[in-house]
Amino acid sequence: MSDMVPMNPTPEDKSNGEREIIDPEVVASLRELAPEDEPGFVRELIDAYRDDAVVHLAGIKESLKSNDAEGLRKAAHTLKSSSANVGAVQVSRLALEIETLARAGTPGPAAGLAAQLDAEFARALNAWDRILG
Repeated sequence: MSDMVPMNPTPEDKSNGEREIIDPEVVASLRELAPEDEPGFVRELIDAYRDDAVVHLAGIKESLKSNDAEGLRKAAHTLKSSSANVGAVQVSRLALEIETLARAGTPGPAAGLAAQLDAEFARALNAWDRILG
């Protein structure tokens, strides 16, 4: 099964017509890290990511409601990093955009990105479910 999920092309990847949801190199690296006697290691890691990410997604929404640029920056920064660690490319990219807006003190435009972030997070979890079987 492919680690790539066909999507509408984005400007940065028009060459192949697909947008990467989960980085296949990260998938390979995580599988290499898994101890032989722990076949569920990667699944446990992704479950922990999911649980943690839900908290940060809620923090992003709450910070947007309260116009808390610093809270928004922190939640987006943490989500960006943890998403990159599990290869959730688009989630990490959107979290970076939100973090950048918050750092600049202009969190308002991040509200539209937050909705996209929710959708990309769901896609990433679905992609990981397909990868892990």
